[in-house]
Amino acid sequence: SRGASAPLNLRLQMDTSDNGRMLSAVSDGIWLAALDAEGSRWNTRTNPAPFAGTYTLLFPGAGDSGDATQPQGDGFGSLSVSTSGKVTFSGVLADNAAFTQTTTASQNSQWPLYASLYSRKGQILGWLNFAAAAPNLGGEYNWIKLTNGATKFYPAGFTIQTNANGSKYQAPLTGMSLLNFINGTLTLSGGNYFDVFTNTATNAPGSKLVYRGTNKLSFTLNSPTFGLFKGSVVDPVSLKTVSFKGALLQTQQVATGFFLGTNQSGKASFAP
Repeated sequence: SRGASAPLNLRLQMDTSDNGRMLSAVSDGIWLAALDAEGSRWNTRTNPAPFAGTYTLLFPGAGDSGDATQPQGDGFGSLSVSTSGKVTFSGVLADNAAFTQTTTASQNSQWPLYASLYSRKGQILGWLNFAAAAPNLGGEYNWIKLTNGATKFYPAGFTIQTNANGSKYQAPLTGMSLLNFINGTLTLSGGNYFDVFTNTATNAPGSKLVYRGTNKLSFTLNSPTFGLFKGSVVDPVSLKTVSFKGALLQTQQVATGFFLGTNQSGKASFAP
């Protein structure tokens, strides 16, 4: 029952070919949405999840489309999976919307991703797959924001459907670097500030970047905690300090994230 709104009806039926899966649907009598439900067979003592461990994850926005009506940067987060299949996630999307989730991985090694966003005016959802080979975690997801004139970023709302990518994470040995290249370039684009703006830096032992330019670039890669990074740089045109943050996918050696402009977000990436 939903008060003045039409009630919701939920139907559940076991899959006749798989007793660990249910096929279901929810409807208000006008619209109908299909639902999938999978069992979880993971158990620490008798059947530990083979994909247990820690991961970093990237949620791409609109990418390089140049569409100012959608976030251009990449959201990111850190995830841990126990041997019993418990999934714990904490992250932030490219418009700075933070979310967390605690759930259980399915018997088919999938993470049922879901979070309500923007005070129940949006959501993120999808089935993401754990795998032994890189990418170690990924799959299609939907990121939806409804129209909300009270918000600073993207009040018209948007719908983004693309693929998340994740990497298993292992902290490097003392003095070693998470990055396997020496000379790299930080690139910022979009976000009300830049078409494309680049700075070069040298990767030193311990994942510390050495910068010798004039734009006051700072970059900190936090090795002990999932390879998350943050930093700032001075925009040579406005002379404003622009802060950025993101995550490194260790197995793919991809480091991307986002920064916020006045009412748009842009993309930050560090690569050879």
